[in-house]
Amino acid sequence: ARTSRPWATSWTFVANHGPAARSVREVSPSRWCITREDLDHFEEEVRALWREGGIPDDPEKPNPHHNNPLVGPNIHQVCKHYIKPRTLRTDGTVVSWALLRHPEGLPCDVFATHCWAEGVFEFTSQVRKMWPKKARHLYCCFLSNPQHGDIREML
Repeated sequence: ARTSRPWATSWTFVANHGPAARSVREVSPSRWCITREDLDHFEEEVRALWREGGIPDDPEKPNPHHNNPLVGPNIHQVCKHYIKPRTLRTDGTVVSWALLRHPEGLPCDVFATHCWAEGVFEFTSQVRKMWPKKARHLYCCFLSNPQHGDIREML
């Protein structure tokens, strides 16, 4: 159902802290952001899963830098093997990785773009280097947007 809030949609975003969803929230896309600490946490979890073999290279579109710890798996593979499994709920609701970290969202200070074929570790390294000193919260589509469904329906 539509509301007076232009950003509100029929999509439901679930905040999950621990084993059970705490509450259901609709959050403006302008608040689907992460902190520097979240970026560090993201990289730590992705790096651990990658080391365990949980983020394989795509045999149809091999990444020559997949096994390079400075570059790593591409964003496609990270979404497929890390983000999507963590953001799909058993009741069918979806949530973004950013909203898992901050259920009520954070105001956006800076926007980062990426290439889907880019290595995730190279991306996180470059974002850290370029993050403006006074900026606290970053919007990056693969972390900020829910990766299930049609984004056009969410915005």
